[in-house]
Amino acid sequence: MPSDFYQELSEYCQRDIELVKLRCEGASTELAWLFPTYKDKVLDYYKDTDLYIFGLTRYQEQLKGVAFHEWLEQFISNYDIKSMLDFGGGIGEYTIIGCKEGIQVIYQDIEYSKTWEYATWRFEKHEVDPILWDENHSIDRDFDLIVAMDVLEHLENPEPVIEAMAKHCKYLIINPDLIKFNYMFPEHISHYDIKPYFYNVQNYLWKNKNA
Repeated sequence: MPSDFYQELSEYCQRDIELVKLRCEGASTELAWLFPTYKDKVLDYYKDTDLYIFGLTRYQEQLKGVAFHEWLEQFISNYDIKSMLDFGGGIGEYTIIGCKEGIQVIYQDIEYSKTWEYATWRFEKHEVDPILWDENHSIDRDFDLIVAMDVLEHLENPEPVIEAMAKHCKYLIINPDLIKFNYMFPEHISHYDIKPYFYNVQNYLWKNKNA
C-alpha cells in the first residue's frame, strides 16, 4: 500500500491537512519564484527551503494515482532485485518501498536539507533503516537498480553521474522524456541523454546496454 502522503506531512508539520494540501498545490510556483534568488548558490536553495517537501508530496500523490508504487513493488519482486540506490531520493518513498520489499537500499540526497530531514523522519515512522549517503558520495558500488526520478536535470554536469550509473547498475528507473524546461522549472538546468548507455524496456524502466 502506498503511503498516505498528505496525512504524513500534516503530522510532520503539525498543520491541518487541508492547509497542507493547499501548500502542496502551490509549491512548484513558489519554488520557481524563489530560484533566481539562489541561482549563484544552488546548493543552498535545496538546503534552505522546505517547499520541496510539499512539491514532492504532491508528486508522489500523482504517482499513487497511476499505481506507480505498486508497479515498483512488483518490479523489485519479479526481477529479483536485491540492491537499490535511491539517487536524489527526496521524501524517501522509493527507499521505503525497497526496504519493505526486503532489499538493501541506499538513500542519497543533500544531507541535512529540509527534504533529508523529512525523509529520515519518514524512515523512522515506517520502521525502515536504509543506508544514508550525502550528496558528495560517489556511486562506487554495484546495484541491481538505481532510481533517479526527476533528478539529473537539476545537476550542472550530469554526464559523470550517468557514466557512473552505467558502470554500476543493471536497471535504471528514470523519466527523461517527461522533464519540462520552462519558466515554471528554472531549477532544471541541464539536458541529458541516457540512450548511449541504457535502452528503454517500458515506461520509466531502462536497462544497461552492457548488462
